[in-house]
Amino acid sequence: MKPTLQLHVLDREKVRFTERERQLLLTTVAASFDVATKSLKLPNLMNITVYGDGENAVPETGEGGYTASADWIQLSLDPKKRRQWPRIIKNVLPSTVLHELHHASREFQIGARTTLADDVLTEGLATVFSMEQFPEFTPPWSVATDAQAKRWLKWMSADWNRTEYQRFDYFFKKGPNRWAGYKLGTWLVHRAKKETGKSAADMAAWSAGKMLEAAK
Repeated sequence: MKPTLQLHVLDREKVRFTERERQLLLTTVAASFDVATKSLKLPNLMNITVYGDGENAVPETGEGGYTASADWIQLSLDPKKRRQWPRIIKNVLPSTVLHELHHASREFQIGARTTLADDVLTEGLATVFSMEQFPEFTPPWSVATDAQAKRWLKWMSADWNRTEYQRFDYFFKKGPNRWAGYKLGTWLVHRAKKETGKSAADMAAWSAGKMLEAAK
């Protein structure tokens, strides 16, 4: 049975959606959801909330996503970029929806991420899945050179198998290591794809150890 989508477009006191924006969101998110359900295992009921909030939006793209649980995804649009919302919704948000739905699928199947290695690979899988399904957008956190990836592997090695680590430093801190966790994860998943011929959807429930073994 195909999962059911409940989409909630939330008005806030100072950020209210126009009817045109609301309809564009409904159409775009629903279309991305339909794409994802063709290859991902998801709960029978998925909730996706969308609201205007700059705090949780990526400055470079004007939107953001967070998987609160296996059946609840939160999407945000930066009010400061409101004039760009139609473009962001059409050209960027599908990638975010697909990314977060992969997280939801993985959590639904094997539970929440645990170690830093699991975190890195979880983000890499979701990023690659979004690019497989929506190649029109290449996330700025998806590209790493071999030299960068090897440097980041060495940098993260002390915390690689730990459950407690400074996630902000590895994934979000500005500077030469910005988005390192995402970029390294994407690099590793691409290697695993090349070695196994599997897609990010195929590997959604793979353990971190299996992913690393496949990536060699």
